[in-house]
Amino acid sequence: MNSYYPNFNKFAYLLLMPLLLGMTSASWAEGGIKCWTNDDNVRECGNVVPPQYSQKGHAELNSEGMVVKEVAPAKSKEEIAEEQRKEEEKRKCQEQATRDQGLLNLFSKAEDIEVARQAIVSTIDGQINSIQTIVDSLQKNLQELERNFDESQNNPDVPESQRETMKRSIENAKQRIKDNQDTLDTRVKEREDANKEYDVYTQRFKEIRARRASQLPCVIEEKKDEQKPGTNPNPKAATPNVDAAPPVPAAK
Repeated sequence: MNSYYPNFNKFAYLLLMPLLLGMTSASWAEGGIKCWTNDDNVRECGNVVPPQYSQKGHAELNSEGMVVKEVAPAKSKEEIAEEQRKEEEKRKCQEQATRDQGLLNLFSKAEDIEVARQAIVSTIDGQINSIQTIVDSLQKNLQELERNFDESQNNPDVPESQRETMKRSIENAKQRIKDNQDTLDTRVKEREDANKEYDVYTQRFKEIRARRASQLPCVIEEKKDEQKPGTNPNPKAATPNVDAAPPVPAAK
């Protein structure tokens, strides 16, 4: 009896071995073996990484026990935030480099910026002077109209209809003065904006040259510096478009 069981166990082992090997092969075929480190710093392996270790990284092995893939641990919130910060800094640096090169493409030296400034300001000044001359003339005409109207008040020979006509002439003169004054104020504002804009270009030009000469890394700048005076980083487009400005109104 005793000699029978050893032979039976051996026989059963031989029968079960192919089945066990088949199950193991099936496990490899389904996805191989994954190995991870538990909370006690002990390496464990299995078909599936336990949920509590799924974010800590693991290795995947093939049927020969060789590592075929390393899955890195999930990144922490701090690491993700740092990566996003670096990406945003890189993006801003690239944008700045593009804006810088755009300015250098327009102006090869600081003197070119001043030449462009003077051309814009000189054109606007010419418009301002012309409009101011018109306003001065209209104001003198208004004074004359008002004096004539005041004199007519004490002159019984002036009919009421004529006085009404004089009143309308005075109102029309006042309106023309207002319209021209509004245009004048707009041109004065354009002149101020142009000077501010070119001040920004000059400052940026110096900073760009200094950075490139010293081979300094990217320095993040706020866009407001170049957008503050206008809405276009291109100096030729951002400055007052005097060519497209309405013509100076003539005295009526």
